[in-house]
Amino acid sequence: MVTDAETALTDDRRARRVTVIGDALLDVLVRPSSAGSVGTDSPAQISVGPGGQGANVAVGLARRGLPVRLVAATGTDAGGRLLRDLLSVEGVDLVTPPDGGPPTGCVVVLLDAQGERTMLSQRPPSAAPQPAELGYGTAWVHVSGYALLDPSGGSDLAAALGARPPDVRCSIAGGSIRDDVTVTHRALDLIGRACPQLLVVSRDEAVALVRGTAPAARSVPELAASLGGQLAERVTAAHTLVVITDGPRGAAAAWPGGCLEVASAARRAVDATGAGDAYVAALLAELVRRSASWPPTDTELRAAMRLAAEAGAAAVEVVGAQGRVHEAHPDERSPSG
Repeated sequence: MVTDAETALTDDRRARRVTVIGDALLDVLVRPSSAGSVGTDSPAQISVGPGGQGANVAVGLARRGLPVRLVAATGTDAGGRLLRDLLSVEGVDLVTPPDGGPPTGCVVVLLDAQGERTMLSQRPPSAAPQPAELGYGTAWVHVSGYALLDPSGGSDLAAALGARPPDVRCSIAGGSIRDDVTVTHRALDLIGRACPQLLVVSRDEAVALVRGTAPAARSVPELAASLGGQLAERVTAAHTLVVITDGPRGAAAAWPGGCLEVASAARRAVDATGAGDAYVAALLAELVRRSASWPPTDTELRAAMRLAAEAGAAAVEVVGAQGRVHEAHPDERSPSG
């Protein structure tokens, strides 16, 4: 799945290149105007736009000036053509299966008055790269939790990640990990086999992952330390940094020998869709640029988490997972539209 664009990369761009493995979907955002009634036609504000955890992160990285390759399955249908065109405009190099894959996935997002969302998802099987491709011109591989937990390809993907070249860093984020013992055990096993340098999860996901070994009522820093301890027993080839986000209550990070906490950047919430992906993209962009060694220094990590908090907070002020927001960053492209 190597593309012609590979040969055009300079050495500097190769050193900053991120490969994102995840999904590219259509998001249908629905904000009901009233409670509505069953069996009737109820008014609502509805919009359709690009989404998918992998695509959201890839677009966020590209807008921050990093060369990005997205490995995702998109169909040959109208939705797939639309997504490919939009990703091309954003500067994302999309790699898809030769046969085009199954029909393009879609997520219906139901928004409440506070901007929180409930999602109804139809996700196609993930498009996993071959192990050799993970090291081709890439400094970092970022994996959507949805792709890693995919029943049809997650195990092979974890094995490929675990066999990646030693100079290629890996991060995993999200995936809506349910509080179910079978799901969490499989998730921890796959994460351990992937040997990531960075894991980013929400507070709810962290609680699910540590429930068997820690009380549910823990602070975010305690959860980060507990989850980091679990991963230290499973991941032997990398120093895994754990970042746990808790919305307006901030985020915490833990790694072998350290822990820190960063406050949130409060904003008026309109639509929380994609806020976590905006956080991850900003965090990754800073770590790729600033951290020559691993783990990063406290100063590097705190600065990256503060910028990520600003990006996540700004994202909730606009509608859509890839909405254009104002972010004061010297390397970011000028917003348009």
